[in-house]
Amino acid sequence: VGSGKIGDQLGAEVAEINGESISQREFAMHYEREIQRYRDLLKGSLTPEMLKGLNIKGNLVESLIQKKLVLQEAQTLGLTATDDDLANHLSKVPEFQIGNRFSKDRYLQVLQANRLVPSQFEQDQRDQLTMQRLYSVILDAVHVTDAEVRERYRIEQEKINLYYLKLAVADFAPQV
Repeated sequence: VGSGKIGDQLGAEVAEINGESISQREFAMHYEREIQRYRDLLKGSLTPEMLKGLNIKGNLVESLIQKKLVLQEAQTLGLTATDDDLANHLSKVPEFQIGNRFSKDRYLQVLQANRLVPSQFEQDQRDQLTMQRLYSVILDAVHVTDAEVRERYRIEQEKINLYYLKLAVADFAPQV
């Protein structure tokens, strides 16, 4: 578990996680993406009141801190995605293919149409691949037997038949 501090909003960094910072620029870029995602989702009916209620800034800071911690742990364990991993991943994305083959021109067109810079997009993809590797290692380490699954199901689905009578205390108080 890492430590972190949230910086002054006017400073150069939003947060620092184990010596690695989240810059104002990085935060602003993710914030704009998140706002655009909500605008697209709500078809332009996003109001300032809705923005305030969504607490996008607070949730985004938490999310970025969590991402940094996961990436730091993956790096410590040597699970960082390589250039070859990234190239292999991108070559399989259907949106970047023409005739079932990766097309660099198509790749650049799609990124430009979505207002994405290739270097930033590729870093985001590399981070996602790295995090997936760490999660896979964690999931592979968890073993659940069939008996444990059946027992859990039995406990969650178990029902009892319960019958009761409601009696007035005053009717029995003289006999006690």
